[in-house]
Order: sequence, then structure tokens, then C-alpha cells
Amino acid sequence: MPPTFDESLISRKTPWAALAALERFLAEGGRCRLPDITNWIGIVFTCESNADGEPGPKPALHEAFAWSQLAIQIREAMAREFPQAQTVGIITGAMWVRANMIVRFGNYPGDPICDCDKLIGWALGLPGVKEALKTQEIPPISYVNSDARSVEQILSCLVQAGRIEASGDVGRLIDLIAKAKAVPNATTPFQGEIGDLVDILVGRKGRRSADDPSSMPVQWVEGEL
Repeated sequence: MPPTFDESLISRKTPWAALAALERFLAEGGRCRLPDITNWIGIVFTCESNADGEPGPKPALHEAFAWSQLAIQIREAMAREFPQAQTVGIITGAMWVRANMIVRFGNYPGDPICDCDKLIGWALGLPGVKEALKTQEIPPISYVNSDARSVEQILSCLVQAGRIEASGDVGRLIDLIAKAKAVPNATTPFQGEIGDLVDILVGRKGRRSADDPSSMPVQWVEGEL
């Protein structure tokens, strides 16, 4: 009988039973597949919310780390089920968990979660980021290269919190995206509805009016563009 994970453990106030169950599940060869009978995406979102204390008060350090560890381990296990080229979005979510913990608790080199060097090494090693830094293309780097855009958001968050400095390749990437967003009257390589949506997301166009029958709501979700 294949190993199973008890989703109800996530609803408890503390993460310890869920963390122990997940470690046992993975050690026994369990896999976090998508789709699956287990709602891994829902579990991840719950763990991430619990780590941030949303809703409610911020959890204590040890509990926040445990909820974060749960979210990261599940995301990394999900990523193992896909070809590497398709895992950037899943791993980016795990890196946002790390970034949020670093902002709150600080940088601790060698720590499995709160290590800025580990996060920066991953960020600058992505093919899309390497391409952005190599070509120095302005525009369309802010909206064509989603790797660079997502990474820039994470790194900017750490810079604004004073956890890292905007120097070297980190500073160059942040500056590149800022300049691309500031370019007036830039055109996108996309046409029609997709082009309009891209322009809205990078701030080149305002939203269409509510009376426009073709109007559609656009919500910026941090780290997901």
C-alpha cells in the first residue's frame, strides 16, 4: 500500500504533527504529484499562510520555521515530478517563503531556509536571468522574460528590507527591470487582448473602464508573473 499523508494535520494550531508526517511520507517513497488525491497546492498555501500568521498574530520563530519547512519541502517534492524546465514557478514559490522568513528573522548563512546566498545563487543561476544580464535588453525584459521579473521582485523585497545590497548582478538586474518599466511608449511583441494585459501588468497602460464590455479584472499576484 503506497504511503499517504493525512491532510487534517494541517488544520492543527501547531505544525509538529504535520511536519513529522510529511517527513515519514517522503522517507517511505511518497510523492507529491499534481494532480493527486491529496490537495498539495491547498496544503502549501495553508502552510505559507500559517508561517506568515495570516490571519492572526505572527507565529513564534520555531513555529514559523516549521510551517515554512513544510511549504518548502512540499514545493520541492512537487517540482521533482516535472522536467526541470517546468519547475521554475514551483521553486519560485519556495524561494518566496525563504525570502519572507529572511525579511522577518534575518540572514543566517548555512541555514536551510534563511540563507541569502542560497537564494541569490538560485536567482542568478536561472537561464532567464542569465540571459537578461547578458543581453541588457530594455525593453522588453520586464515582461517577456518571466524568470527575470519574478526574481527581481524577490531580490527587491530583500533589498528594501535591508537584508541584501543592490550591488553586483543583483543591482544590475533590479536596475534593468526598473529602466524597462520606465521606458515610455514601449511596444510589446504581443497583440490584442494578450498585449493589452501585458501592458497593464507592467504599468504601460491603465485598466479599461468598467463600461467597456471587454473589460476584465487584473490582479497582480506577487511572484507569479
